[in-house]
Amino acid sequence: MTDLQSVATSMIQKLGSTVTYQSPSGTAMDKYGDESFTWGSATTTKAIIDRPQEEQLNWRTEGGITGGRMFFYLPYDESISVGDKITYDSVEYMADEVLKWSFLNKYTCVRVAAHRTSD
Repeated sequence: MTDLQSVATSMIQKLGSTVTYQSPSGTAMDKYGDESFTWGSATTTKAIIDRPQEEQLNWRTEGGITGGRMFFYLPYDESISVGDKITYDSVEYMADEVLKWSFLNKYTCVRVAAHRTSD
């Protein structure tokens, strides 16, 4: 771990909120053809939470996906992927984009862009 990674991880651990994330482990289909996911075991970590200003007052539902984009900043060594489910404050989000953020050419944290999927 580099000094930058250590500082970023320490800040996330001290200032962050507790979140859990899970990867899909399979799918099931009912007799009507509706698909549902089964989820693997949950990983608990800390994350800095950020919601873009334009989303803060505008929660809307569009065809099963509830508006409400959030950004989660996790320690650099977390292994989260697109399509994973994130639970924060009893609300579920789906990871849309996962980026390793770098500063001075060193990975410092993982930024996850996600949308709200439940209330």
